Amino acid sequence: MQSVRTLGHSIYRITLLGGSPQRIAFSNRSMLTALLLLVVFSIAAQRLALQSGVLQIGVFLFSLLTGLYLALALLTRRVPRQRLRVAQLAAVWILAGSQFLLLLCAPLIRLLPEHSGWMQALPVSLILIPVLLGLNNCLRFALGKRSDRSILYTLLFALSVAGFYSLMVSLLGILFR
Repeated sequence: MQSVRTLGHSIYRITLLGGSPQRIAFSNRSMLTALLLLVVFSIAAQRLALQSGVLQIGVFLFSLLTGLYLALALLTRRVPRQRLRVAQLAAVWILAGSQFLLLLCAPLIRLLPEHSGWMQALPVSLILIPVLLGLNNCLRFALGKRSDRSILYTLLFALSVAGFYSLMVSLLGILFR
């Protein structure tokens, strides 16, 4: 099991410096820890930073985890198992870290005026950009080559998860009116 310091440094290198996730050691314990922290940090960040309700938090987690599972399922034909496991673990750690950063930004987001929606979206956007870069680097490592397709796949993943989330929230909003 890696220390928190080396894992944090690896995630930092992947997201901001364009490194590859091959330094992250895969273990079942690390994957379960990452998934558990992703769920806990997501619940706390969505509740405290974005003032989401229980239903929105549930839909967010369902959309994110389903999208991640489907993306990994689509990659199983092209990617060797060892690379896929490491890329999957790094992606989950990156997503958990992003929710932790959003949780840390919660007091700042609450200080922003409520009537200015774009100002409240600014901290989320500043966190989202490195997350997309990190997911792109994980996908590039998994595919084993430097290509522009990984950027396209990463953006497609993000847009499809966001679209699925928006669709589910609007459908549940209609249902529970």
